Amino acid sequence: MDQELKEILKPVMRTLTIAFFITPLISLYTTLVLKNLWNWFATEALHLPEISFWVMYGLVLIIGMLTANDGGIEQEYAFKAFGVALDACVPEDKKECVSEQLEDLQKGIWSDIGWKLFSRILGATCTLGIGWAVHTFLV
Repeated sequence: MDQELKEILKPVMRTLTIAFFITPLISLYTTLVLKNLWNWFATEALHLPEISFWVMYGLVLIIGMLTANDGGIEQEYAFKAFGVALDACVPEDKKECVSEQLEDLQKGIWSDIGWKLFSRILGATCTLGIGWAVHTFLV
């Protein structure tokens, strides 16, 4: 029973790790990038004062909340209903094969999430590098 519980909780723990540790770190890094871009370009172009890291972080939080797409409960129930209907369409002799493929798909989701997070960091880093080059050499 202990092993079954551990297997059930493993995806939950991964999700919590991402939600509480990795995502905030990416938000902090994004804040650093945005603060630098603001202070390099917006202050001069818009005649505004420089912004501190923590004020920019507050803006990142506000924008994140305003643009969050939770999908809505309607989408969640529609997805579940589609799953039930699709399960009814799978012949009995193919259910085990489909189940194995779905488990493999579920295992691959973590690498996809990792790549998505890595691409966010890489994109922010490239933007910061380009912004630095423009600020240093062209402005």
